Amino acid sequence: DEKGNFSFSGWIAEEFANVGDDCLHATAEGYARKRAEVSPDGPTNFRLTAGDRLEAQIIDATGQPVPSARVDAIAYRRSGDLDTCTTSTDADGHFVLTSLRVDLPHTLVIRARGLGRYLLDFDHSFAVNGVINLGVVTVPHGRAIEGIVVDDSGEACASQSIYMFGHNPDRNKLRPDVADFACRGLYGQRESITTDDLGRFRFPDLAPGNYTIVAHRSARPDAKVEIALTPDRDVLDVRIEFAAGESLTIRVETDSGQPVNAANISLGESPNRVQGTTNSDGVAEFSGLPSSDVTLKISVPTEYRQPPEQTVVPHGQVVRVVVQEATQISGIVLGRNREVLPGLKVAISGAPISEDGVSTTTRVDGTFDLPVSRGKIVELTASGKARDTVWYGRVASISSPAT
Repeated sequence: DEKGNFSFSGWIAEEFANVGDDCLHATAEGYARKRAEVSPDGPTNFRLTAGDRLEAQIIDATGQPVPSARVDAIAYRRSGDLDTCTTSTDADGHFVLTSLRVDLPHTLVIRARGLGRYLLDFDHSFAVNGVINLGVVTVPHGRAIEGIVVDDSGEACASQSIYMFGHNPDRNKLRPDVADFACRGLYGQRESITTDDLGRFRFPDLAPGNYTIVAHRSARPDAKVEIALTPDRDVLDVRIEFAAGESLTIRVETDSGQPVNAANISLGESPNRVQGTTNSDGVAEFSGLPSSDVTLKISVPTEYRQPPEQTVVPHGQVVRVVVQEATQISGIVLGRNREVLPGLKVAISGAPISEDGVSTTTRVDGTFDLPVSRGKIVELTASGKARDTVWYGRVASISSPAT
């Protein structure tokens, strides 16, 4: 309102459990985006600061202005800080972006029909009195990558999901002394499409640069190719082929022989991890696997205890994994003054060793639920940072189920 106050009605704290201070963001014209930690027992306040203004003109390789180009400025870091702003160029190729955060480097993403998608990193050391003027930005002619996806028998893969990531090599030219890019993996740097009924795909309007194209299928290794796209020609003969390999079947069931549906199966480690999910029969079938040791990890629904990981060598066999039905230990974590403590890690430690590594995070109201095998006697620990203080607590000899 006119005093800067706001309120939400129908606030459901549990929807933001485990989210922490990413819940609320505030923006206003001329001010940079700000996030604030949501307090379960008090007001959530924002202190906004002025944002920077970015202006430039976009032209093509012939020197002509580019009208109606989409321009985005994106900033992100893993702590959850995010900033985005979007506009379009006018008839003379000019654009203005306002209210940019000054504490984060940004990636400028420029897209226009017939021109190459162009990325340009910048930070706010360029600002003079709150204005960043990039002058004239030249965007190259667009090139294309197209091809086909086939399986290990050479048959076309229709309706196959594929994604591509890459960018122009000079995106960091304004920050040559900075080792990393301003923003990775978001809009403008990755694009997803689906092949047609003949397994064909096409990525148009790309800037020259190095690109990776990946075809992904559940329960088998990805197929990918690396493409060097040059300014003088399109690449129109790409062939992405899923490799042949070993098969492996995972069957997940309870100790009474009942199948476990919707168990998530993971084979290997990133970046070569292969994932699948069990069906209603408790079965997940994998193919195209290497005939070497892979780590098998299984994540089952919360009504079951998580099984330990193991190592397998795929050679067409069936691996049977037995899980125990679980019950819940539920509770609340309080501070020394009985204040609730959201965002703390609650974990099982001590005897029995088979329970080690099971953990959860307290919700915004300090409560938690933890799956434990029925009748187990365990020790719980709570630790982490909440309310600007580091906490640690322990309670022993808890027998499940318990509250």
